[in-house]
Amino acid sequence: MNPTLVAAIVLTTAISLTPTCNAKQSAPDISTSTQGQNSATASPLITSKQVTANNHDSNPQSSGGGASSQWILIIVGTITAAFICWQAWETRRAANAAANSVAAIKTQTGVLERQAKASEDSANAANRTAEAIIKIDRAWIDIYLMQTGAAVYRMEVTNRGRTVARIKGYSLVPRFSAPAEKLPEDSRPYNFNTTQTVNASKLLEPRQEPWIAEELNLVQSLSKEDFAAVWANRRGLSYYGVMKYEDIAGEPHETEFCYYFDSSPGHRLVRVNAPEYNKHT
Repeated sequence: MNPTLVAAIVLTTAISLTPTCNAKQSAPDISTSTQGQNSATASPLITSKQVTANNHDSNPQSSGGGASSQWILIIVGTITAAFICWQAWETRRAANAAANSVAAIKTQTGVLERQAKASEDSANAANRTAEAIIKIDRAWIDIYLMQTGAAVYRMEVTNRGRTVARIKGYSLVPRFSAPAEKLPEDSRPYNFNTTQTVNASKLLEPRQEPWIAEELNLVQSLSKEDFAAVWANRRGLSYYGVMKYEDIAGEPHETEFCYYFDSSPGHRLVRVNAPEYNKHT
């Protein structure tokens, strides 16, 4: 219960009891005074009717004043209690409204978060779809060293994609190794910042005839001594290559490839088909 309400009730009760006690105390005093006057013979002029009249004149006045005070206090206490109750009810209603507002805000926040998550998922799905379409429709460059003579090859470049490719440059680098090495080392000995790079600006249509980027003569590319050592299997030989190009959207890509010289009776360059030697970006 509200402490203010309790204090008002206690105060009202205490004040209302005070006039009643005074009225009860005044009647015995008047009675005692009257009995003393009747027993004394020194005042024969005061009769019993006068005493009775005096009693009637004093008692109604005291009881009437006490009743009025009690009614006033009751009314004031009732109004005070009503005001306190109304104030408590308004406070509670405001608290409930605030709680409902907080709950509504939380609900709305949850809805917004779910909508944001759904929008993000839709955007990610659209991006994945677009990337898949781009990958399907993008240019895709493959490179092969095709033998045309005993020690002569040509580098054929083919666009196996669905859109045009813009060739930017390529590098084809020989590397020697020990003769026992069956597969060349997985490395990138080429460097686009050196003279080993061949700058080329070529638009390559999809599915058209291969573009002959270079003629490779091993005897001329290597010295006669080096070629003789490779042919006799005294040295190992590998060719590492990379080609840089852009797709129709301007995105850069690279194709890496590798060949090694097989000194078996075939004596020719053989493509290394392992994925680490053949990469498309």
